[in-house]
Amino acid sequence: MLINVIIDLKQFMLFYFILCGLFSLVYSVTGNQNMQISANNLFREEFKDSEDPYPGIEYRRIGQVLGNYINIIKASTGDLGLVNGA
Repeated sequence: MLINVIIDLKQFMLFYFILCGLFSLVYSVTGNQNMQISANNLFREEFKDSEDPYPGIEYRRIGQVLGNYINIIKASTGDLGLVNGA
């Protein structure tokens, strides 16, 4: 019975991860929490000389898209720390 549940969840999990990937790409295109682009001057000026780390700093080594992917999965599972960073 448990094997049947896992087999049934494979399709849902595939759809879920694809959907999270698409939301991650949309979030990456907007350039939120990106210190390296010039279009994000307000964000850069706010956190440039601040003692507090900017939102998303924990993902600076793995890249913007993968960091956003992790944030989307965290937000969809109920960890709403992403909302406070906005």
